[in-house]
Amino acid sequence: ISIERPSMNEWNLHIRDIRPSDQGVYRCQANTFPVQTKEVTLTVENQAVTEPPMGGTSVKATRSSTAVLPCRVEAAGNHRVIWLNNATTPLTLNDRRIIDDQRISIERPSVNEWNLHIRDIRPSDQGVYRCQANTFPVQTKEVTLTVESNLKVHFLHGEEYDDADYTGGGYVDDNENASAVAEGVQDDVVGEIEVIWLNNATTPLTLNDRRIIDDQRISVERPSMNEWNLQIRDIRPSDQGVYRCQANTFPVQTKEVTLTVESNLKVHFLHGEEYDDADYTGGGYVDDNENASAVAEGVQDDVVGEIEVIWLNNATTPLTLNDMRIIDDQRISIERPSMNEWNLHIRDIRPSDQGVYRCQANTFPVQTKEVNLTVENQAVTEPPMGGTSVKATRSSTAVLPCRVEAAGNHRVIWLNNATTPLTLNDRRIINDQRISIERPSVNEWNLHISDIRPSDQGVYRCQANTFPVQTKEVTLTVENQTVTEPPMGGTSVKATRSSTAVLPCRVEAAGNHRVIWLNNATTPLTLNDMRIIDDQRISIERPSVNEWNLHISDIRPSDQGVYRCQANTSPVQTKEVTLIVEKRGRERGRYRRRNQW
Repeated sequence: ISIERPSMNEWNLHIRDIRPSDQGVYRCQANTFPVQTKEVTLTVENQAVTEPPMGGTSVKATRSSTAVLPCRVEAAGNHRVIWLNNATTPLTLNDRRIIDDQRISIERPSVNEWNLHIRDIRPSDQGVYRCQANTFPVQTKEVTLTVESNLKVHFLHGEEYDDADYTGGGYVDDNENASAVAEGVQDDVVGEIEVIWLNNATTPLTLNDRRIIDDQRISVERPSMNEWNLQIRDIRPSDQGVYRCQANTFPVQTKEVTLTVESNLKVHFLHGEEYDDADYTGGGYVDDNENASAVAEGVQDDVVGEIEVIWLNNATTPLTLNDMRIIDDQRISIERPSMNEWNLHIRDIRPSDQGVYRCQANTFPVQTKEVNLTVENQAVTEPPMGGTSVKATRSSTAVLPCRVEAAGNHRVIWLNNATTPLTLNDRRIINDQRISIERPSVNEWNLHISDIRPSDQGVYRCQANTFPVQTKEVTLTVENQTVTEPPMGGTSVKATRSSTAVLPCRVEAAGNHRVIWLNNATTPLTLNDMRIIDDQRISIERPSVNEWNLHISDIRPSDQGVYRCQANTSPVQTKEVTLIVEKRGRERGRYRRRNQW
């Protein structure tokens, strides 16, 4: 952008390197009295796209190549730009990677471009990505990544299945090795084929011939180039389930193999009654101390080695193994009054603890007994997590609770109703200093919003990258939105030429606010106590902390008009003051005599 002046009366706007986004109506405005405005419509023809479409329908990439997902932010100033994948997981913040995937990076060909680069493309990368900038309003660009490839998959037993006639199922050999074969059509595939094994919980076990789970019993054996056999040594009852061999074709092809582990054990409840699987109907007991309890007694003649007993909650999350706690919740423990008892103790019972718990012994087949924990008289001593609403009044501080029930380190993000990221872990990533994270305990990530405004009202989401992803919604309601706005400066102020006019503005609101004065043409004159227009006659005087009076010295007829004082309170307060410029007495007399003559 530049200005060219062929003559004293011409102010021509030059725009170089025209883009389709430049098209529209431009206004040339002169501070005459009245204000003169000229409109010029710019039409951009033959819009040859010399750069990839931003937020378009798709970007295509082949396996093992690098995909470039474009994002251009059309806004001045510094903004936070974040890329998110289809699961709304944050990938990058500005030019910094925040996901644990070294294939991800940001490239910036220009100051307004934030292009997402994904190296070594995989079929799992396919989906919709969002580039989001914290401009006002928020700008969001969507880019669909399509990964192209081709592969056929065979079973070890030699039969070939297409997706159309494959019905699932699989094989388990005598050594409990779940096996499948993936044979690639090399002419149609770029790079080597990647084969992954996953268990029933979709946890990745192996990638190609490398183990990626922390279980040394797992390995991959390859009798031939086309075989990827999963071997599980020292089989346990907990290994039972459906395993999936997946090849990175497009579309992804998945073959399932069911592993069945056989064994024998009888299980008893603490209360002494014996139940076989045939007549057990479920249920259980909860004692007065809210301790869910069960006893597993092994038939040693039928069991090799020691019995292992595991407790799981309703979400099948393991809580304890034998007498050891394996979840990151210090309220959980195992008590053993006798050799045959494995009682689960849960201290400081919370309503969220309610549900079905399972005591499981590594019998063959696995036997599971369920105990239903009911929490009565649920005295809420802490705010409900993910509940229906939190109420707050204007200018107070709201606490939005979030508790992540999972072991290990996880990324926790808060988003507002517009899915704008607010915080990542305990770090604020939005440009709003009223936002912070407080952590009363290791599992709590509470969002604090100080100096509450009516515009803060809405639904907030706390999201943790656990498996599966945990999302808690909290609705914030702002009450007593009393708007006490005293009349600012009345209807008009009169001033004579060459004098000084004082236009009053009083902001009745607590806290720090931005106060701006604008003239009749909506041209900004001042911001807080700083002049931002190139007119040295303009200044701000502040007789008190709540007053922002506009002073205009050496008054001219062209100064006449309506001025607006605007404060970024919630809601925004706008006060209008009309300035009337009167002629001095001598000038009025001369004017009348000329008229009469």
